Amino acid sequence: MTRNKSGSALRVAGWTILLSVISSSLMLVNTFAQVKQESWQRVLSMNQQFENYKSDFIEFGHSPQALHSRNTEDLTDVHLVMMADQTISHLEYIETIVAIYLKVSSKQDRLAIWPLITDQIDTTRKRLEQQIQVTNSQISLLKTPGVVDEAMRMRDDLRKVKEDLEGARKEIEAAEAKLP
Repeated sequence: MTRNKSGSALRVAGWTILLSVISSSLMLVNTFAQVKQESWQRVLSMNQQFENYKSDFIEFGHSPQALHSRNTEDLTDVHLVMMADQTISHLEYIETIVAIYLKVSSKQDRLAIWPLITDQIDTTRKRLEQQIQVTNSQISLLKTPGVVDEAMRMRDDLRKVKEDLEGARKEIEAAEAKLP
């Protein structure tokens, strides 16, 4: 009889530990899911916007006016397509490394990985700053009002993405500090 009570107590203790581990894991997933929804969603939603810019600048380049002329503005459209395409690549890269980070369940491993993530976010922010400068220089060459407006919107969105990356980094750090 003592044996059954001991075995029963061990099973209860085992289930309690298992439920505690599952509960902690769910808390970790829920906290990171919330961070992803709040901060990264803004950054990731911009990917589609830059796809739209890319398509718009390609369309501008295929317009009847652009097809019949070979001026500086035509080449500017190509540069703006490249800026939009590079931004898409940067956002996809950041999305991938953060998705990998969010799947790591060990706090020790997350702490080891985090400096690499922040370094990549900082590098991406620097690249976005360069793209803002290039876009500004391209805007000065444009003459077609629709192209100028679209390029200015893209430049402003590049600035927003750069700021949102920094905000998202801070939000993940704050969420990480709350985790066990």
